[in-house]
Amino acid sequence: MLNRDKVILMTKLATYEQKEGRKEIPLSKYFKSDYIGLHLIGSFFAITIAYALVVALVIAYKSDELMKNLTSLNFFKMGKDILIGYVVFLVLNMLIAYLAYLVKFVKIRKHLKEYNGRLKQLRRMYEKEKYGDDDGGEDNANEHFGA
Repeated sequence: MLNRDKVILMTKLATYEQKEGRKEIPLSKYFKSDYIGLHLIGSFFAITIAYALVVALVIAYKSDELMKNLTSLNFFKMGKDILIGYVVFLVLNMLIAYLAYLVKFVKIRKHLKEYNGRLKQLRRMYEKEKYGDDDGGEDNANEHFGA
């Protein structure tokens, strides 16, 4: 027999599994530190590539000026400035990435808790249906299995 509450609950579960759950459920196997660390490694490489591209664009933009003053340039100071800029850029962006992935992880965990709660609720509905409408079905379950 169809139970209206059970159908509604199953519909909510299926909707989650097909939309957000497709990406979020596989992430349930990660600890917070693993999830954030893995994404920070990817962010490190992306930030490094982005900074290298920005430096290359600035060098290309100022190429005339650099060629005119090639003999009088202080390459050590330029390298030092580029390196300091990279470290500042990296630290700021890694901090932003850390906070963004932390918020995303907390949000995913919240969705997974709700999903697991609904699964438990559905399981209780099935147990209640199978073993009767008593106090959770434990006594009936024990009699049923010969305990």
